[in-house]
Amino acid sequence: MSTDNINYPKLSGLSIIKEKYKTKNSVIYLVKNETLNKITILKSISKNSLSQKSYEMLKRERDFYSSNVSPELFPTFINPYKDDKNLYIEMSFIEGVNLSKLLVDEHILNFSDPNKSNINLYLNLISQIIYMIYLLHSNNYCYRDLKLNNLIINKSLKLFLIDFGFVKKLDNTECKTETICGT
Repeated sequence: MSTDNINYPKLSGLSIIKEKYKTKNSVIYLVKNETLNKITILKSISKNSLSQKSYEMLKRERDFYSSNVSPELFPTFINPYKDDKNLYIEMSFIEGVNLSKLLVDEHILNFSDPNKSNINLYLNLISQIIYMIYLLHSNNYCYRDLKLNNLIINKSLKLFLIDFGFVKKLDNTECKTETICGT
């Protein structure tokens, strides 16, 4: 199937490789940043669908990516863009697969047969998740969308947390919020 008719955004210095996925409010692209000569992620948000609340979420997400809290575990901010129709956030690309794909689609991690399971792997993954949440909380961030789709695992079995649309910066270390959101 030819991709010639796909209406990809055209931003200076970026070449769209492919559309990764769509969410309710955005489209995520895998792109080549020609200036940096590296693969990055571009999140596109339609200005037409951007309410005040969505705009505030986008700003919080961009601010988190810009904060560089543990860039070895979370995406980092690269550039903002905009055109007539969309706002964009370019962030670092984390290569790997989400845990949902491994657990549900691929059945890599087998919980039903204790002889086939790898308890050390499970404990390693759980400890990495706990550590990432600890880092966020110790930097006064409340992550409110923890789910398997937002955990990326690479070939070295290192986990990364993505999708900070619901993240909230708090004034103190107590993770308290009055908004019901996330998964």
